[in-house]
Amino acid sequence: MIDRLVEYIITFKKIWGVHIEESGEGDFRIDALLLEYRKGAVFVLEKRNLETLSDLAELSSKRIPVSISYSGYRVLYKRTEEGRDGKLEDLLPGVNHEEFYAQSLTTVAGRFFFVVRKSHFDPIVKRMSDLGLNIVSIALGPANMLCLSPFIGNMEEQEVSAGSFSIHFNEGKIIDLRRETKIQSGKTKVGDDYLDATELIPYANSLCVFTRGEELVDESLHNDWSQLLLEGKHRTFFKRAFPALLGVVFSVLMASFIVLQIQTQKNNELSVTLGNYREQLGQLEKLKRSFDDKQLIQSNIRLNNALFLSYYADRIAESIGKKIRLTSLTINPEEESNSGRRQNLQFEQGKIRLSGICDSPSDLNEWLTNLRKLKFVDNVEDQSYQFDDREGKGVFDLSLKIVTP
Repeated sequence: MIDRLVEYIITFKKIWGVHIEESGEGDFRIDALLLEYRKGAVFVLEKRNLETLSDLAELSSKRIPVSISYSGYRVLYKRTEEGRDGKLEDLLPGVNHEEFYAQSLTTVAGRFFFVVRKSHFDPIVKRMSDLGLNIVSIALGPANMLCLSPFIGNMEEQEVSAGSFSIHFNEGKIIDLRRETKIQSGKTKVGDDYLDATELIPYANSLCVFTRGEELVDESLHNDWSQLLLEGKHRTFFKRAFPALLGVVFSVLMASFIVLQIQTQKNNELSVTLGNYREQLGQLEKLKRSFDDKQLIQSNIRLNNALFLSYYADRIAESIGKKIRLTSLTINPEEESNSGRRQNLQFEQGKIRLSGICDSPSDLNEWLTNLRKLKFVDNVEDQSYQFDDREGKGVFDLSLKIVTP
């Protein structure tokens, strides 16, 4: 158990961490861990050892997100000299780099590259996507171990076995790593858990998604498999949804026919009773004119204040990013203590309450930074954020304390 994640905005509650190791004979060793985030801590719920890619279909139930890493004899392992950043072009001269996927990992000893041909790895990714896996992250080799480094045992220098790699840690940092000829053994303390060497990389894969990797991951993959995953999800969706869609279409047609019959009957009844409502309609028009007159008087009385309110709303709207959608903006909101039919309502002066949805916590944080820069904003208060699994969006509420003009 790791209990130091309270400072992170957690998007998922459960994640499968999977590491795939391919041998020279084309056999697979697949290690999977199911991790759950609960009350600021991460717990291991389930462990599985699989032998084929088809076995991964077991992880597709309940649409739990999956974070995958891949290693094996087809993944080329290169490193630069100590003290030099290096480039992939320098390590693989004379080849077409568009034919490869590459990921790098920077340590004290130098920069390590993990490279695999697209022609080999794309079919594996497509196969996993066709199995219905909800893949949210893909890595090569032990690159995600950077996310795990602050939680490895104590802060003393030690060497850890992770899959087919030996990794040298010191004071929460990766000093060096080397690739071994076979899967390693041994146990390592992570938080309060002791994990086998084959479980460390799957654990790190899940942890990187929990923490979103914004501060811990050195470099993301140079290439993006999102389009390939999207195509696989579309195929799986239509295969599963087609029978249901036929049933829905038939049900909609039947419901439309029934509604049409009911509506025809109601229209006949309304045409008979229409004359009874003409007098009430005249009274309603009179009431509306009276309301409009009173509203005009109120607007004239508060003319100067209305100018400030328009200014606030205009500046807030201008600061909204493309991935933020505002659903509510209330200036000087009514106090929650108001109840019943009171003649004198109480309002929270100098406050603006905002609600809306966003694609990710980072989009929300960027917008909050822009809001704090506005001249009339004194502080951002009462922040709340919750991820809606059904909609795939984050829902937020917050209040702005306004500088009194």
